[in-house]
Amino acid sequence: MKYQYNYGFLSKWLEANKTIPKTAIHEAVGAKSDGGFNSWVRGDGPMPIITMLRFCNKFQIPISAFFRDEEAETDCFIVKPQVDEQLEPNGGYAIPDERRQGDRSALDPTCVTVFPSIVPGLKREDNKRTNEPIQKDIVVGNISDTNMAAILELEAKHKEQTNRLLNIIAEQQKQIADLTNRLLDVK
Repeated sequence: MKYQYNYGFLSKWLEANKTIPKTAIHEAVGAKSDGGFNSWVRGDGPMPIITMLRFCNKFQIPISAFFRDEEAETDCFIVKPQVDEQLEPNGGYAIPDERRQGDRSALDPTCVTVFPSIVPGLKREDNKRTNEPIQKDIVVGNISDTNMAAILELEAKHKEQTNRLLNIIAEQQKQIADLTNRLLDVK
């Protein structure tokens, strides 16, 4: 085996998925800005493995897209973990909402919201390379493409409603503060 990191995959993936919002990508890599992410896109360094796992889980990218075995005759090496293996770091994973900007503590790579994306160079069942999403329903776990689209649509509506309610709350807090100031001025 002679493994190599595929520095060009991330930029190809971004090119194929221009419609994916930056916020979804930031959430996947656990970042608040583009600084470190852009260095990975440019190929200045490899993406850390825990970040790569979160990224692959969120956008349903085979982890093998980031690696190449120069000596492999096939790309079918899979080693399943045993029951007694340690699958979390000592002390566990960081809680995303509690991480501050610049914090490098590891986030759980399996705790992501799946987001469909195009995987450049992915081989379809007929072994043709494609940059288009595969048209038939693909089941990931127990979620098909159709169900995933419905989930993502509901999630987007929920986020929109949440943002609208947060704006109303902010406006009401401002009005309360204004009324409080007026009452204090009257006293």
